[in-house]
Amino acid sequence: MSEEEKTITVEENDIAQKNFNLEEFIHILISHWYWFVLAALIAVALAVYKVLKTTPMYQSMTTLLIKQQEGNASTQEFSDLGILPQKSNLSNEMQILQTTSIMQETVSRLHLDVQLSVPQRLHDRPLYNDAPALVTFGDGTPDNRGASFMMKIENGEKVRIYDFGGISSKALIVPFDTDVKTPVGRLRIAKSPAFKDAWVGQEIQVTKYPISALTDRYCARLNVSQSGQTGTILALTMVDEVPERASDLLLKLIEVYNDAWVADNNRVAESTARFITDRLYLLAQELGDVDHEIANFKSANLMPDVSAAAGTYMGRDNANFSQSLELNNQLSMAEYLENYISNSKMGDLLPQNTLGNAAPESLINSYNETMMKRNEMLANSSADNQYVQEYDKQLATQKTAIVRSLNNVISQLKMQLGNLQRTETENNAKISANPQKAEQLLSIERQQKVKESLYIYLLQKREENELSKAYTAWNTRVIQPPIGMGGPISPQKKKILIQYLLIAMAIPTILLFLNDFFNKTVRGRKDLDGMTVPLIGEVPTLTKKLHWWQKPKRVKRQLVVETGNRNQVNESFRLVRTKLDFILGTNKNDTEGKVIMFTSYNPSSGKTFISANLSRAFALRGKRVAAVDLDLRRCSLSQMLSTKATNSLSSYLSGQEDDPYACCVKNGFGEGVDVFPTSIIPPNPTELLLSERIRELFESLRSNYDYRAR
Repeated sequence: MSEEEKTITVEENDIAQKNFNLEEFIHILISHWYWFVLAALIAVALAVYKVLKTTPMYQSMTTLLIKQQEGNASTQEFSDLGILPQKSNLSNEMQILQTTSIMQETVSRLHLDVQLSVPQRLHDRPLYNDAPALVTFGDGTPDNRGASFMMKIENGEKVRIYDFGGISSKALIVPFDTDVKTPVGRLRIAKSPAFKDAWVGQEIQVTKYPISALTDRYCARLNVSQSGQTGTILALTMVDEVPERASDLLLKLIEVYNDAWVADNNRVAESTARFITDRLYLLAQELGDVDHEIANFKSANLMPDVSAAAGTYMGRDNANFSQSLELNNQLSMAEYLENYISNSKMGDLLPQNTLGNAAPESLINSYNETMMKRNEMLANSSADNQYVQEYDKQLATQKTAIVRSLNNVISQLKMQLGNLQRTETENNAKISANPQKAEQLLSIERQQKVKESLYIYLLQKREENELSKAYTAWNTRVIQPPIGMGGPISPQKKKILIQYLLIAMAIPTILLFLNDFFNKTVRGRKDLDGMTVPLIGEVPTLTKKLHWWQKPKRVKRQLVVETGNRNQVNESFRLVRTKLDFILGTNKNDTEGKVIMFTSYNPSSGKTFISANLSRAFALRGKRVAAVDLDLRRCSLSQMLSTKATNSLSSYLSGQEDDPYACCVKNGFGEGVDVFPTSIIPPNPTELLLSERIRELFESLRSNYDYRAR
C-alpha cells in the first residue's frame, strides 16, 4: 500500500471515530423501534415475574418516649433517703435497643424460631396468628440448630409429618399434643385457636431457624431513629412478611428493654442489700453476747439499776458520751466498709449511703457508675476489649481513691475519739469515788448502746434500700402503639418496572451504539467530510417493502435512468455526470475518449449499478459509451443485459477471437450504450487482465467512444 493510500485509510478511520452525530444516532434508534418494543415486553414480563416471585414485606412503626428523669415532686420526697433518679443518654439507649442480646431475648420470648408457611407456586405464604398448629421442639434441641419438615393435617386428631430436609423421607403419623421422636429431634404438635376443618389435607412447611441467624435477620430489619433533633422520642420500625408479627416484635422488644433497664438499675441496690444483711447478722450476734454479759454481771453483783445509782455522777459525762457514741458508729462503719472494699472483686458493686460522709460516698457513687458501664460493655464483648481494659484501669484508680478517703475518715474519727477519751478520763477522775463494779457495768452498757444504735441504723438503711428497689420504674412510655403502613412496602412494583424498563431500553441502545461505533462503512456524505479525495456525488439506495411491518429490502441491480424521468435517483446520476465532466475536463474539442473505472474493496458495493446507470446517463446527452465488464469472476454487469450475449470478452482476451467488437452488444443498456459482456468465466482471469490485449482494447475504444466505463 502506498503512502497516499495509507494516509487516506488513516483519515477514514479518524473520521469514522470522531464524527458521531447524535441526530443520526437517534434516527438509528427510531428505525430499530421493534427491538425496543420487544425489549419492553420482555422487561414487563420479567418485572411481573419478579413481583409475583417476591414475598411481600410489611412495615410496622411505633414511637417511644425515653424519659429524662431529672426529678419531680414524687422523686424529691425520696431524695433524703438516697433514692436518686437515673438519667438516660438518648444515643446510648438507641444503641441498646438495637443490640443482639435484646433482640435474641425478644425472639426467644415470642418463639419465632419455629415458623410455618404454606407452599405456593411462586412464593410461600407465611403463617402466624392464622397457623392451624403450634410446633414446639424439645428442650434437648439446640437453639442454633436448624431443621425443616412438611406437615399435613390428616384429621382433627392426627397429623402426618414427612420430608425432613434430606435427613429422612419416611412419613410419621403422630397425634396432637403428644411428644414424639423425629429425625429432627423431639417435638410436640398442638392445635392452635385458628385450627379449622378447612386445614385438613393442606400441606404446611415447618422451619426451625437458628436463634443467632434469626436474631441477625431481625436486627437488620429493625430501625431506630430519633424523632426530631431536640426531643427524646424514638421512632422504631420493623419490617416482616407478616404485619402482625412485626407489631408483636416491636412491643416485645420494648418490654425486654424495660425489663433489662429495671434489672440494671437494681444491681446497686441488691449489692447494698447483701452488705447490710451480712452486717446485721454480725451485729445481732454481738448484741446477744453483750446482753448476756450485762445480765450475768448484774446478777452476780446484785445491781439491778446501776443508772439510778450513778445518775448524779454521770451528768457531766452525757455530752461526751453522745458525741463518742456517734463517732464510734461512724468509725465502725468506716472500718467495716474499708475492709469490704479492699476485699471486693472486679465486677462487684460497692454499697452506697452507708457511711454518711460526703467525700467517700461521692467516690463510691462514681465507682458504681463506672462499674455498671464496664459490666454492660463486657456483656457485649470480652475482657480483652480495649475499652473494658480502660474501664478496669479507671476502676482500680477509683478504688484506691476510695480506700485512701476511708483511711482519712478513720484517722479523723480516731483522732476525735482520742480527744473525747482524754476528756472522759478527766471526768472519770472526778467521779473516782464510784464503785469499780458500776464502772465496769457502765462500760459494758456503753458497748451495748453502740451496737444497738448501729443495728437500728442499718435496719433503717435496709428499708431505704428496699424502697429504692420498689421505686425503680420503666424509663420509657409508648406514645403510639405499633401501626402498619397499610399495603406492603416491598416489592415496589413501580420501581421494579421502571428498573427493568430502563435496563431493557439500555441494552438495545448500547448494542446499536456499539454496532454504529464499530461500523466503518460510508453511510452518507457526512462520513466523508475532511477527506482529501474529491466527492463526485451521492446516489440513494433503492429499497422496497411489501408491507408496513417489514424491513425495507434492497432492490436488485437494474437500469433506473430514463429519458424524462426526474425522480431522485435520476437526478442523482445527472449530478454525478455533470461533476464528472467538470473533473475530467471534457469539452467539444476532445478527440480521445475518457476511461472511467469503478472499483471497491468489497463485493456488492454498487459498482455494477453505478457503472450501468451512469453509462445510461452519459448516453442521454448524446455521448457514445462503452460499458466493459472486466469482472471476469462474477460477470455482474453482463447479467443486467436483457438478452444473452453470444460472444464473451474473455474469448477476445484469451485469443480465441480477434475482433473485440464481435463481443459487443449494441445498445445493450439503451441507445448509445454498447456493452462488452463476459458471459464465459475463464480459468485464469488474472493473467487475462494483465495481457497485452487489454491495452489494445482500450486504445481502440478511446477512438470510437466518448466514455469507456469498466
